[in-house]
Amino acid sequence: MTITLSAVLLLYGSLVAFILLLLLINIYHLSRNASLTLVSFSMTVAVFSLIAITLFATHWLLQNTDWQTPLFSTPGDISFPWNRDSF
Repeated sequence: MTITLSAVLLLYGSLVAFILLLLLINIYHLSRNASLTLVSFSMTVAVFSLIAITLFATHWLLQNTDWQTPLFSTPGDISFPWNRDSF
């Protein structure tokens, strides 16, 4: 079994999706409680800008990456109990 570099990309993508979900919850909370002050707006814009810059930098730095490069692999001759043909 080979684990490729794309597994790291999936973990990173799920982390970014979670952070974006928290940002959306924050925006909903601010608008629901009518706390739309200049400070809350500027902090929300700052966080959103940092997320956008991080996503752009990630795309720019990793655009030529071969995502099929193996991180590690197990030898092919390992016999797992659920793969044996002992019947």
